[in-house]
Amino acid sequence: MPVTAARYPLALRVLHWLVALLVLLQLGLALVDVLGSQTAPEMAEAAIQGHISLGVLLLGLMLLRLVLRLWYATPPFPRQMRRGARWLART
Repeated sequence: MPVTAARYPLALRVLHWLVALLVLLQLGLALVDVLGSQTAPEMAEAAIQGHISLGVLLLGLMLLRLVLRLWYATPPFPRQMRRGARWLART
């Protein structure tokens, strides 16, 4: 396993954007639940069930992403990045 890479591996990039899109979908489902609970309770119930299912999927994807992040090499930080920012980025 190399110590550094020129950019993040494709698997990590795909997972990153997949998780980002699913989080936006989560927000939309939560909004449907909150706004629809008074006017359309059936739709709100379906939205919250989808929200829960999607949350479990997101948890699995985030765990997979964490494992892959620990496994693959990552690009080095830019030289102009401050020491404190580097420390925060590693945590």
